[in-house]
Amino acid sequence: MLVSYFDCRYRLIPNKYCAIIFFISLYIAFNNNHIITGLCSFVLVFLITAMLFKLHIFGAGDSKLSSAFSLALLPEQLIDALILTLFFGGFLAVFYLIKDRLILKKERADECGLPYGVAISLGFYITIINNSI
Repeated sequence: MLVSYFDCRYRLIPNKYCAIIFFISLYIAFNNNHIITGLCSFVLVFLITAMLFKLHIFGAGDSKLSSAFSLALLPEQLIDALILTLFFGGFLAVFYLIKDRLILKKERADECGLPYGVAISLGFYITIINNSI
C-alpha cells in the first residue's frame, strides 16, 4: 500500500517499489509453477500499457506497476484483474470528482489526474490473492 500512498501524495510511483513487486510476483509465479505463462502475462500487459502510455492515457508508473503485478497471474486471470482495476478506478474517479469539484471547487485545469496506482494495486492484489487460495 506504500505505492498507493506515493501515488496519492505525489502522483508518482517510485521504480524501486515496482521492482519489489516484480520480484515478489516472480517468486509467486515460480512457486505456482507458471513462470513461462507469467512471463507471457507480463509481456502482454507491458505492451498494452506501453501503448496507453504513448497515447497519454496511462502514466509510466501505472504501466510499470501493472506489468510487475501481472507476472504473478496466468493470461486468463488478467481479465479478472482488469475488471477489478476498472471497478476500483471508477470508484476512485467518482471520489475525486466529488472531492475536487463539489467540495474543493477546483477548476478542471487545476486537477492533477487520478492516482490510478491505487486501483491497479487493489485490482491486481485481490486477483493474486484470490488465485493463490
